[in-house]
Amino acid sequence: MFERLMQYAFQRHPGEYGPSRFKRVWRWMEWPDREVHGYGHDVGIDLVGEQTEGWGGGLCAIQTKFYDTGSIDKAAVDSFLSASSSDIFTSRILVITSSLTAHAQTMVSKTSPSCEVLHGSDIESWPANWSNFLDSPEKLSFSSVRYKPFGFQAEAVQEVVAGFAEHDRGKLVLPCGTGKSVVALWIAEQVASRGGRVLYLVPSIALMGQTMREWAR
Repeated sequence: MFERLMQYAFQRHPGEYGPSRFKRVWRWMEWPDREVHGYGHDVGIDLVGEQTEGWGGGLCAIQTKFYDTGSIDKAAVDSFLSASSSDIFTSRILVITSSLTAHAQTMVSKTSPSCEVLHGSDIESWPANWSNFLDSPEKLSFSSVRYKPFGFQAEAVQEVVAGFAEHDRGKLVLPCGTGKSVVALWIAEQVASRGGRVLYLVPSIALMGQTMREWAR
């Protein structure tokens, strides 16, 4: 069911994971060129996406891992990484709802072509009420409503922008879970404007990845 939901999600997502990237997405057994390329039945690839020219064309191999509890170990991703290492695949996406073990993370991060990982938190942020489409994934639809700031977030943005009008530095302090990353994005949009540059400094690669995912959304 999760596999079918992601098939339609990749074909209809309003952003970078939808039609701007994929012309079409097949389930593995529906992919018309599967036997032409010498593949049999289940080899660990769940979906195959045909990418647009804007993404360099080619095929994207996709695997979905729906885990309620526990971590996803190396054995769970080995077959996918092996089967998708063929020259016919120019990109790969691993969709997971649980964390990868350290060993699995190492294997995924070092594979070539590179493998993009979509976490449960990523797809939960997509503008869709997933539970409405469990019985009929083919009816999956997305909302086009853009996320807007709460009142306290808008006030924070205004205060910081006003502060920069008089000072060249400052500090914004907000509690955990109040959207500091997205507030920073709105501030950057106003201060640097379209086409401007922002220097972003964090003490760890993990924080860099987390914020880049939030800003991309």
